[in-house]
Amino acid sequence: MTFARINNVELNSESDTFIPNFTSGKLREIFPEAEILISIRTGPSSVTSVSVYKNKRTADSVVERRNSTIEGLKSLIKSLALTEGKVEILDLKKDSGVGTFWSSLFEILNKDYV
Repeated sequence: MTFARINNVELNSESDTFIPNFTSGKLREIFPEAEILISIRTGPSSVTSVSVYKNKRTADSVVERRNSTIEGLKSLIKSLALTEGKVEILDLKKDSGVGTFWSSLFEILNKDYV
């Protein structure tokens, strides 16, 4: 069962450096177990991040790191809502132009985990 975690973050200000804390592969270094890592700027001072794992067991194995990372950025965060659940649909357009990696990942996740 493919499993996802969603973090909805409201920052203290538009100029907070939340996203730059994860550039240059830093997010991948913190969560190498994640199959997909996406961070979306949803407003001037808000960010939604999504991480997808092979299964809940794998997702649970990184909870301490996630909590530690959030604690280290606490001064930048006004509010945080964490949700999680089973991925019911993962449908990536194969010829979308986002790269062969995504198409390959789509095939792997649909075949082996969903």
